[in-house]
Amino acid sequence: EANSGEAMDLQRLPLLIGLLDERWGLDGAFVDKMPADFAGVLQPSPEGTLAFADFWDWYESHVSQGDLLRASVFDDAARRREELELSQRAAQEELLRHELKMREVLEIRRSLENQFASISADLYTNDIVSQIINKSCVLQGVQELGGGPLLEGDHIGLIVDMLGLWGFPADPPPGDAWTEAAREAWGAWVRECGPEGASMEVVDSASLRLLIDREAFQAFLVKAHPAPEICSAPKAMGTVEVRQVLEAQGEELADIFVEAVDEDSGEVHRFVLPESQAEEVRRRLAAGGEPVLARVDTLLQRVTSVLPPEG
Repeated sequence: EANSGEAMDLQRLPLLIGLLDERWGLDGAFVDKMPADFAGVLQPSPEGTLAFADFWDWYESHVSQGDLLRASVFDDAARRREELELSQRAAQEELLRHELKMREVLEIRRSLENQFASISADLYTNDIVSQIINKSCVLQGVQELGGGPLLEGDHIGLIVDMLGLWGFPADPPPGDAWTEAAREAWGAWVRECGPEGASMEVVDSASLRLLIDREAFQAFLVKAHPAPEICSAPKAMGTVEVRQVLEAQGEELADIFVEAVDEDSGEVHRFVLPESQAEEVRRRLAAGGEPVLARVDTLLQRVTSVLPPEG
């Protein structure tokens, strides 16, 4: 207002003092040294305004009556600002490192999910696997039994490949044969991930169904490939993978929402998406390929920014 040459509103002077205090980082020290109400200090015009020159004359007189603020107060404020800037810069760098690691984790998960989907499709169409799932037979031991399924064939190779995705590879690789290595890999998977009470010696319907259960595999991926922790970023902020935009229908949804996955827990949440970012999110989701990451305020349940595609 001083630079504009316009008259000052007397009632707004405390607001101006507060803004200067905040800009200088004085934590209220400047406000404490100034009057809380200027009505009895300065004489405004009948319209309630005051020329800046009149205010400045009063201010110089006010300062001359004593040491309004010592230089050390400004030095302390400058030091606090510098520390805050360093802290914010460190937090930003940590957040960027976290996002890079997050992308790496998501790429690993996405690759494993794609492989899982491919092997699952082959398993569901395999005749012997269908027989096991329908409880017509089981795999047991490493020697074929009369009336039992063959211990060599495509179904063995697919089951072994799936065990590898779950983190239980057979060593040495058995190919399409149900070897001792394949049996041990199966037993290890049942012990760590299989149904409660399941036999580690038998490939039966309940265990095989769980092996090719997509939701169970996704839960495993969250534990096996967890999202990296972030230390210095505000706890109210986080990074999520946007899965879909929930389009408004009539007046049911006044805001635009997205459904997103919390990569720390694997849980699905809804966040408000600013309308200005909706078109970009829809376009990138429709294009597929790279995951769409966004920063969110978990307290306000809002998307704060959509991260640009990698590269």
